Amino acid sequence: MIKAIESTSSEVIVANGAAEANALGLTSQVPIREVFLTSGRSRELQLGNRSVELKHGHRWQLVLGKRPAGMAIRALYSLGPEQAETALEILKTKLPLVEWAAMRAARAVLPGWMARAVTEAGESLTNAVETAAAQTPASCHQVVLDDVQSRGSASSSPQQMTP
Repeated sequence: MIKAIESTSSEVIVANGAAEANALGLTSQVPIREVFLTSGRSRELQLGNRSVELKHGHRWQLVLGKRPAGMAIRALYSLGPEQAETALEILKTKLPLVEWAAMRAARAVLPGWMARAVTEAGESLTNAVETAAAQTPASCHQVVLDDVQSRGSASSSPQQMTP
């Protein structure tokens, strides 16, 4: 149903932060209600006895869409600043580097606390990547770039996000 709405209305529709946090393994809590964020207007849809809520989301919540970096941003917001550092440590083991780059690139539109947390968490990854790149023969760089690009175009399902 959500895919049908997206294709007919050209809206961006993504799962809410609580659902994303669960999908990424950051929490074991499973949301009871089906709530999605949309670039369109807020509304509630009834399908028999099933209710689906579409809430108009902020631009920063939708900017990276359904890709893993977008899922991570929505999950972080749901968990809040108190749990951000722990969540980002877990995400370091789950997200490919290209997704970290996307999160870092989106910092300008993120809430301040989240932008700072992503910057701090990403610094250790950036240092590790730069060190590895400096020690890698030039002939291997294309192989790494190809791998990063293929991970970036992979499905956004959490099972396929491990490096």
